Amino acid sequence: MPRRVSIFFLCFGLAGQLSAQETIARVTKMRGDIRLKNLNKATFSPAKPGAPIISGDVINVGKESFCMVIFLDDKSVLKIREDTQFQFIDTENTRTLGIEFGKILSDVKKDKKKDFRIETPVSVASVKGTQFWSVINRMGFDKFYGLEGMVDVFNAVSGQSVALGPGEMTLSTATGQVLTSPADPEEVPEDPEEEIEQEPEPEEEPQ
Repeated sequence: MPRRVSIFFLCFGLAGQLSAQETIARVTKMRGDIRLKNLNKATFSPAKPGAPIISGDVINVGKESFCMVIFLDDKSVLKIREDTQFQFIDTENTRTLGIEFGKILSDVKKDKKKDFRIETPVSVASVKGTQFWSVINRMGFDKFYGLEGMVDVFNAVSGQSVALGPGEMTLSTATGQVLTSPADPEEVPEDPEEEIEQEPEPEEEPQ
C-alpha cells in the first residue's frame, strides 16, 4: 500500500509539472531582434517564428523590431512594437501581461477563455472583448488607447479606476493620477503589422 501511495504522488507531481509547461501561445510573425527568457533561465535566447510560449516566459522586442503572438485557446492576438518587454502570466482563470515597458496592441476576443489583464508597476487594466493599445514607459506614465470595447483602468497608487472606451485615452501615473480624455489620433501608435505590409519590397539588383 505505501508503494502505491508513493507512485500516486509521483504521477500527480509530474502532471503538475507538465501543466505548468503547457504552451499557451506562439510567435506567429516577427522582424528584427526578438528574444525569449524562460522562467527557469537567467538569460534571453533568440526567438524564431512558431516559438512556443509558456506561463512565466518574458519576451523582449528590440529596437526597430516587431512581433506578433497568438494565444492558442481563444485566438486573442498581441502585436508588439519595438523596445518592449513583458512577462506572460497564466493561471486557471486569468491571463496577465506584466509589462515593464513598451507598446502592445491587444486584440482580445469576446469569447475569451480567461479574464485578460494588463499589469504595470502603476496600473491594472481589465478588459472584456476589446482592442486597445498599452503604452508603458519606464518613468511611471501609462497610457491606454481604446479602439473597440471597454477597458477598466485601475491606478494601484490612488486606488481609483476609470472606464476607457473607443476613441479615448486613459493616463495613469505613479503619482496616483488617472483620467480619461478624447484620444489624439496622431498619438495612437500605428499597427506594426500594417506598417510592414506597406513597406516596398527591395528592388532586385540587375544581373
